[in-house]
Amino acid sequence: FRERTQVLSILRWIRNSNDIWNNDVFTRDDKEKMDMQKKCQHAEDVIWPTTAAVFAAEAMWLACRPESEFFVVANKQVLKRMSIDLDRLPMFLPLINAGDVDAKAKRTWALRQLNSSFH
Repeated sequence: FRERTQVLSILRWIRNSNDIWNNDVFTRDDKEKMDMQKKCQHAEDVIWPTTAAVFAAEAMWLACRPESEFFVVANKQVLKRMSIDLDRLPMFLPLINAGDVDAKAKRTWALRQLNSSFH
């Protein structure tokens, strides 16, 4: 299918996030996070924060819809980093602080992402 490349890059991005979490690449200051990390033996054992999971799902949905106004925004984020940082809100600050023509739409999208992660 047409969007195969984008979908595969997001799947690699998700796998890399799991691998990085399991292989201690990120430094963890919080003892609770380190304990949780030690319990994870395999990539499938990683417990993703809801904000990261919602963003990954949204990025996958957008990858299949290149006509969407946020396709470029999400795709840039996926291509910019080799994995998603599971300790932070993905793309939240750049979207909230956007000052371009589409700033209101970007803020609304970022807040909708955050709101979805609370449910």
